[in-house]
Amino acid sequence: FSVKDPDVLSAVRFHTTGRIHMSDLEKVVFIADYIEPNRTFLPDGFRERISGFSLDGMILHILNDLFGYMGRKGGKIAPPTKVLYKALLARVR
Repeated sequence: FSVKDPDVLSAVRFHTTGRIHMSDLEKVVFIADYIEPNRTFLPDGFRERISGFSLDGMILHILNDLFGYMGRKGGKIAPPTKVLYKALLARVR
């Protein structure tokens, strides 16, 4: 697509794993990807519950949900996602 903007490229690159030091654009794309309407695995009311939080708070809730989902499915969590989770726990709580 000939996109050269480093913020847009980074948002696309990390939209599923996240990373520490994400820009607001990266955070919004990460959140939007996780809560998009075709995600049938989300608990009822999840989108509404996280809507009142800061971007970091939303991501923390998303990661909590993701870790539970992946645990139930036997999936693995990407290392950058684990690092992001630990950083957010220290910052948000």
